[in-house]
Amino acid sequence: MIDWLSQIDHELFILLNGLYHPAFDKVMVFFSAKLVWAPLYIFLIYWLLRTFKKKGIIYLIAVLL
Repeated sequence: MIDWLSQIDHELFILLNGLYHPAFDKVMVFFSAKLVWAPLYIFLIYWLLRTFKKKGIIYLIAVLL
């Protein structure tokens, strides 16, 4: 299973790397910014705490450690 995932990861990397176009430069710079992902992280924390209540806090602490 791990080998399969590793192979797909490698093939996807090669595919994306081979699709060079100047427009992708701006897109990739945008997605590599840290603050772009902040809403997703906030939503995941909210969902974790709302879904799992007290266990969610334990899960959150475990992930942060």
